[in-house]
Amino acid sequence: MNLITSIYEEIYINKNLRTNKTAIVFENKKIDYNTLKNNVDNLSSSLISEGIKINQKIGIVMPNSIELVYCMLAASKIGLTIIPFNTNYNKDVLLKCFRDLKVDTIIAWHRFIEYFDVGLKKYKNK
Repeated sequence: MNLITSIYEEIYINKNLRTNKTAIVFENKKIDYNTLKNNVDNLSSSLISEGIKINQKIGIVMPNSIELVYCMLAASKIGLTIIPFNTNYNKDVLLKCFRDLKVDTIIAWHRFIEYFDVGLKKYKNK
């Protein structure tokens, strides 16, 4: 009996069996297994090329979206610990969480990038 060991493995299997079938539906957007696998593979490769390593903690600050799913699957694929954060938290609360949880890397929705840039410079200096 073969057991699926990860959600990524399930996507890989379904990509081969159901290439053009819908894997994700969010709002009015549908993503097929082939697109899902390719986007997850590309993002996980990008994370690795940025120096992110297995077992690191990655904080994700994004609203519910297909991109959030891509981030979580890519992080899972390369063995990261995923810590999702509520986008309604203010900057000070988020920075305290990052520090307390010892987050190694943060992926943030585009509207948060500048918001965190200043805060993270302060965070790294504490």
